[in-house]
Amino acid sequence: MNRNTLIQDTQVILFQRNFLAIVVLLMLVGNLLLCFAIFFNKKEIVLVPNSISEEISIKNHKMSAGYLEALTRDVINLILNVSPANLEYNSKAILKVIHPSFYGTMKNELNKRNISVENRRVSTIFFPQAINIQNKKNTVQIEGKLSTYVGKQEVEFEQKTYQITYEFSGFMPMIIEFFEVNNDQKKRGEKDEN
Repeated sequence: MNRNTLIQDTQVILFQRNFLAIVVLLMLVGNLLLCFAIFFNKKEIVLVPNSISEEISIKNHKMSAGYLEALTRDVINLILNVSPANLEYNSKAILKVIHPSFYGTMKNELNKRNISVENRRVSTIFFPQAINIQNKKNTVQIEGKLSTYVGKQEVEFEQKTYQITYEFSGFMPMIIEFFEVNNDQKKRGEKDEN
């Protein structure tokens, strides 16, 4: 073997060795940094309630039926399950999910209701019986019994249906419509679905 070729081969081998040593060192430093990031980074755990039995998602500004149902149960609970003790909290919580176009109207209605509940010292409890979802419109009708109490005495027990319509504001579904559905509107809604 020629001396020049041997020197050249030796230089190539030394260059490859040095290059691999640098790559190994960089990988080792990278792995150590990743280990520190994992150990010292706060972990986020997403909890899913046991009551969810189907897919819950939002795709292309359309909510899955399961999501609409869960959201509606929460909204109805905040609006209709009230007493003088929880009025302020429920009102503030529900106003957080009201669309700006409906905010003033809903705030006025809540204020009227709050004054009535405080003056009369009444409590209401809503017992949902059925939730009808119109996915394409992000609209939900919820039927149930509304019970009104004065003190511990039940004074009224009525069958009621309410309708809630949602619209997206950014990435958050917000309420743009909430009202009690009367029997004529129920019949019209059933015809529209068929």
